[in-house]
Amino acid sequence: MSLQYFGLQKPIFARNGWEIPQPNPLVLEKFRQTEELVSIQTVELVDELLRKGKTELHIRSVSAHMYDCVGLIFANRRSWIDIEHIDNILQHDGYQPVSIDDLVSGDVVVYTLAKKRVHVGLVTNVMPAMGSVPNIRVLSKWGKHGEVEHRLEDVPYYLGEPSEYWSERAPHDLKRLF
Repeated sequence: MSLQYFGLQKPIFARNGWEIPQPNPLVLEKFRQTEELVSIQTVELVDELLRKGKTELHIRSVSAHMYDCVGLIFANRRSWIDIEHIDNILQHDGYQPVSIDDLVSGDVVVYTLAKKRVHVGLVTNVMPAMGSVPNIRVLSKWGKHGEVEHRLEDVPYYLGEPSEYWSERAPHDLKRLF
């Protein structure tokens, strides 16, 4: 049963009408932090990664509202959506797997750690390759920390490594109609 029936929050739906499960906001409330604390923690985390040589990190925003990386991309910062639902979300929203060479702005990157999906990010820019690897920029929300724009591979270790790429772009033959 949706939490809307308890007057707690409105449902969020995938493109085809499937209701995306959301946690009880009362459970998340105990993890809520002030915007100042979120900001401080985000700056500290980014500074730590910069010291480790991850040089292209830019804090985009911080918020005390409880949403995560999945909620950033698939619910417009409106909800915390557990990563365990990513398969269903991708399926119900009509995403198809693509290769890293076919990525464009708006595509989605799934990160894994120990063969488990742990994080997602939104591709914001794909620049021509410097050598053999393209410079891919991604926007993601780092758990309870802020939103950070970063290079594809520049995330904290606990957010894993990029392993899957997904797109909701129209098939090539459909594009010709427009």
